Amino acid sequence: MSVPPTGSGVPREQVDALFAQALDLEGAQRLAWLDRITADDAALRAELDDLLRRADTPSLLLDPRSLASGPLWQALAQDIGEQTRPEQALLASGTGIDAWRVLHPLGRGGMGEVYLAERSGGEFEQRGALKLIRSGVDSGEFLRRFTQERQILASLDHPGIARLLDGGRDAQGRPYLVMEYVEGVALDAYCDRHRLDIRQRLALFADIGRVVAHAHRHLIVHRDLKPSNIVVNAEGEAKLLDFGIAKVLAADGAAPLPLTRTVAQLFTPEYAAPEQIRGEAVSTATDVYQLGLLLYELASGRRAQTLDDGSPASLQRVICDTVPPPPSQRIDGDRDIAFARNTAPAALRRQLRGDLDNIVLKALR
Repeated sequence: MSVPPTGSGVPREQVDALFAQALDLEGAQRLAWLDRITADDAALRAELDDLLRRADTPSLLLDPRSLASGPLWQALAQDIGEQTRPEQALLASGTGIDAWRVLHPLGRGGMGEVYLAERSGGEFEQRGALKLIRSGVDSGEFLRRFTQERQILASLDHPGIARLLDGGRDAQGRPYLVMEYVEGVALDAYCDRHRLDIRQRLALFADIGRVVAHAHRHLIVHRDLKPSNIVVNAEGEAKLLDFGIAKVLAADGAAPLPLTRTVAQLFTPEYAAPEQIRGEAVSTATDVYQLGLLLYELASGRRAQTLDDGSPASLQRVICDTVPPPPSQRIDGDRDIAFARNTAPAALRRQLRGDLDNIVLKALR
């Protein structure tokens, strides 16, 4: 879904970028800059003037005298209080959810909380990662996505994908699912900690590629491939986690064309593909692009893209309009990066130059 144009007809992300630049200027310098930027576009000038006027006009709602007892202050105080008291949102150890007993929290994300849990009672013992959607965000969109995640995980039977063990609703009606609990560390940390050389990293990366290919054969795109979503266990086996924002391309097994588009843009900016930044439909090429970013980082120790900030203009410029240099050109004598790859900087540069450079840049094309 593309970003809707503004009143001037200029894309919103461009107006936002120009507005942000204008805010950094003052007085005659700002006026001269506006005259130059909008010389041939009166509608754009009017829109920017309106935004700047609003930004420069003090709001009574933000006056310190009205904040003390006003509804805005109360809402902010309540929100801050909830954020600074995370223990109130976490389930206590021993809490029972159907056949599962919570042991301790593992993490928290925008969708919910994840706990280490064990199956209580029954004829066998089992541990799992219980994912519980957090209170207050159980809207129709979240519930639909949560249900989709359960369906996707249940359909993907592969040793490289964390298995779905159970699912349902707790006593308050909140949806939950229980996934295979994978003990291990994130992919990048594992490679550096064990000083895997380039050949060993490529072998592990090939295993990950086969897992992604398995999902693609089921017409499913992960679209959030990043090191923290890939865990390597003590045996050196990679497991792919979190299909929460995966995409079912064709439920009837027909041509792999997207059936729907989600309203929200759900991605990790540092590992986003250009079509995600533009709000366009994803495809298997999205995962290929993210695999390219992953291989770039595993090989060179650098991210392919360096974001100035999280603004739409920055994301558009860096991800959509900038071609990253080959990984071999990012090896600039950093001995720590070379040491983590069990080699020296000059040797590492030679190993990446040629085929690996071309493969990575092909994936990022």
